[in-house]
Amino acid sequence: MKKSLYLLLPFSFFLMATTSFSQDTLRRARASSDEQRRATDADSKVNVGDERIRRERTNQGLPSIKLSKSDSERVKEMRKVDPADITAYSGFLKNGKTGILKLFVNRDDCFAAKTMRVDGDCVGFIPLSSYFSFRTKQYSDAWSQDIGFVADELSSGGFFSQGIFVSLGNLPLEEITLDQPAVRYLADLPPEKDVSAARETAAKLREGLQAGGATYASNAIVLKDNTYALRLIAYKFGNSLSLSEQATSVGLLFQDLDLDKRVDLIVGLRVIRLDDGNATIVWKELSRKDAPKLKFAKGEPLGDFK
Repeated sequence: MKKSLYLLLPFSFFLMATTSFSQDTLRRARASSDEQRRATDADSKVNVGDERIRRERTNQGLPSIKLSKSDSERVKEMRKVDPADITAYSGFLKNGKTGILKLFVNRDDCFAAKTMRVDGDCVGFIPLSSYFSFRTKQYSDAWSQDIGFVADELSSGGFFSQGIFVSLGNLPLEEITLDQPAVRYLADLPPEKDVSAARETAAKLREGLQAGGATYASNAIVLKDNTYALRLIAYKFGNSLSLSEQATSVGLLFQDLDLDKRVDLIVGLRVIRLDDGNATIVWKELSRKDAPKLKFAKGEPLGDFK
């Protein structure tokens, strides 16, 4: 029987052991660093395991990673977009509210609190790079994400947030507007006002809603040269927390929503490159509104609605 390999080693060793990039690739990436910074500021904060996020993950029994400075630099190198893609979209990226990034397939099974697997499917796994927030334009933790790359799907499962995808086919991202019929339907979907209704909607979106020949769902299959629209409703907490609720792990999550950027956002995005374990995505913001509030009924236990 094949044994799994677990290491209690510095993360820098893991990165050096699994990096498949050639030195020429790294040199090209460094040479285009100025263009990369103009294209996106997604790499500005690699250590998304900041104190708030680490506390949330610990409270939920999930592993957390804090990288050293040298390891952070190596992760940044791996995240960098191919210079050819930067050049191809250079004009588009000069416009405001646009960006380009690489998402890596999430593999929570590759690490625990104090160990990390570097064998089998975990070869090439890049931590802290599977989730992204369009609200903050940074890579994100699973709890604060707007979009994630899980298995072969794009997903949207941030805490107390509802993401809705619709596939638009092989359409140029530059042509996607709110006037697009499928995007207009997405924009006109009313947000929920109470958790019970949001829970019912979330269940329907897991199965997929059909309208006008399109499917609206909380996830979408990742396809190269395919364009999508995503509506992200990051609800505000509409209740007040009691002292007893504030002391719970779930209560801390709801308290932290006050520190988060909660909005109702629509973005268009296009997968322009799909490699083994990562996808390059170009995106643009189509609309941004204040986030609606979502309330729990009296006596209803606190928790996410998904």
